Amino acid sequence: MLLFINGFGQVENDTIKFKKITTRVIGNLESLNMEVIDTLLKPKAFLLKDENNTQVIAIKKKQKYLVFDLLQPDLHNGSVFKTEQIQINNKSYKELIVYWKDVSGHSGLGGGLRQEIKGVVIYDLKTLSLIFHTENYFYNYTWNNDVSEDLEVLSTEEQIECDNWDVTLENKKITLELKETEQCDSINFLEYETTKQIYKLKKDKFVGYSFKRAN
Repeated sequence: MLLFINGFGQVENDTIKFKKITTRVIGNLESLNMEVIDTLLKPKAFLLKDENNTQVIAIKKKQKYLVFDLLQPDLHNGSVFKTEQIQINNKSYKELIVYWKDVSGHSGLGGGLRQEIKGVVIYDLKTLSLIFHTENYFYNYTWNNDVSEDLEVLSTEEQIECDNWDVTLENKKITLELKETEQCDSINFLEYETTKQIYKLKKDKFVGYSFKRAN
């Protein structure tokens, strides 16, 4: 049972089940034709990237390697910008945390769009499982220009949409909390049904509890 916490009230719950990862087997790292950018322990593994910044992990298994993409194609586009290992499972090894982002947009005389999405993926490399994933940041900036017959921009109308969920990773617990940042500084918290989510590790899943800021 989760108790009332700091002015938040529980409003719903959610469950994220672990998902087994499909890997491919190779005999040596050279066959990937990629650059090794980091080495991990427990289990022994290598992070590699190619010239397009696509990143994979190769886990040592006897004389072979088990390989999979850090960004699973059925979940995300974008590219990895940070990885780290953090203790979450309360066992003798750490999980691999992958931070990714996807930036897109277009512009022209009449206006344009810039969109950025960020997310977090967590892998248990011992069990070859994807144990958690979420999109925690969304930024959408659009502008429309009023253009004269002489193709001169007379005025510009701008609009920004932004969500930022701060992610805190702890032993057996993951917390997502809606927070403002310098770039995402005008969040209307009253529009959200949920402003805080706490996920607790229960065997092969995370059980989530959602909270709304008290008025």
